[in-house]
Amino acid sequence: MASYIPDLTKDNISLYLMPVGFMIALAPRFFAANTYKQATNGKDLLRNLNPRDFTAIVREDKAIDQKTKMRIARAEAAQANGFENLGLFAAAVTAASLARVDPSIVNGLTIGYLDVYLSRGVGMLMALFVKAGQKLSNSIL
Repeated sequence: MASYIPDLTKDNISLYLMPVGFMIALAPRFFAANTYKQATNGKDLLRNLNPRDFTAIVREDKAIDQKTKMRIARAEAAQANGFENLGLFAAAVTAASLARVDPSIVNGLTIGYLDVYLSRGVGMLMALFVKAGQKLSNSIL
């Protein structure tokens, strides 16, 4: 059974990476919803009725501490930022693909964009872990 692994210098896979960009942009929403669910002992708020009110509902919920509310608000802001940039990303990838720009350039820039977007977010989370570790080590000693 043969498998097909694309040659990134010849095969344009950038259009297949647009759903990856969508999933990266959507991931903070799942984090926010899961954080809310844990903070409220299982209360699920992911309703399609009015998803834009999620942050306002969280802000007014008395059962959640301020730190968790801010974490959820940051995740929602990250999700909004991701979707604001997604259209420009998709337009750039589509334009480059339709113009038949060299696949190695299109693939490299598309993968590079997603890598930087993802690693920047992970890098910020790692920075938070380091800061938390420093704070905890100072308070324990």
